[in-house]
Amino acid sequence: MKIKRTPDETRELLLDAAFHEIYFNGFQGASLTTILAKTNLTKGALYHHFKNKKALGYAVIDECFPKKLDQIFFRPLRDEDDFFAGYERALLECDPEWKRMLVRYGSPGFKLAQEMSHLDEGFQNRLDRIFKWWRDGIAETIRSAQKKGQIKADIIPQEQAFVLQSFLLGGLSLAKVAQDQTMLTHTTQLFLNYLETLRATDGV
Repeated sequence: MKIKRTPDETRELLLDAAFHEIYFNGFQGASLTTILAKTNLTKGALYHHFKNKKALGYAVIDECFPKKLDQIFFRPLRDEDDFFAGYERALLECDPEWKRMLVRYGSPGFKLAQEMSHLDEGFQNRLDRIFKWWRDGIAETIRSAQKKGQIKADIIPQEQAFVLQSFLLGGLSLAKVAQDQTMLTHTTQLFLNYLETLRATDGV
């Protein structure tokens, strides 16, 4: 018996399957046939929502990447009033399956950027916006913590956000190259140790 879905539900199902297929196999290696098999949808349903494979890839970046980043990274930060507790929660309490995939495949955005940024301007522009959106979000957590007296007042949020993003992406890339979960764990602890150097002392 066929499951009746709304157009929005069908689109969401396609995007989720496409996100994982692109993440695992790259955009060029991603198979529309595999995506349809995983969703039990027809080509007609796919092309009703996306005119071609590239349009599907663009939508994955525009819609799935921010949602995944918010779910995995920013939501734990919002749930904690303390800057340092928020980052500990985001990094240490990350879903074990996500940690396994991050070591196996690396950062979804960084992996796709390495593959497609030099090949397609649409991919390059969208991925650049995602990374900037991520940095801006990190910078905002720093500004908020400064207002609460948790982080040193002389820290420049946007510059520090660039440092923290680079730290995370570099650590993920090295863990992927080594295919070593312990390297990711070590990088996480070094990142948290580095955050402590930003902590305000006596409200300074």
